[in-house]
Amino acid sequence: MALNELRIGSRSQIECEIFCCSIFLFLLWLILAFSCQYW
Repeated sequence: MALNELRIGSRSQIECEIFCCSIFLFLLWLILAFSCQYW
C-alpha cells in the first residue's frame, strides 16, 4: 500500500514537472516572439 502511494506521488510529481516545463517553454516562446516583433 505504501509503495502504491509512493508510485502515485512520484507520477504526479513528474506530471507537475512536465506541466511547469511546458509553461516555462511557452513563456520563453512568448518573450522571443515579442522581442522579434519589436526588432
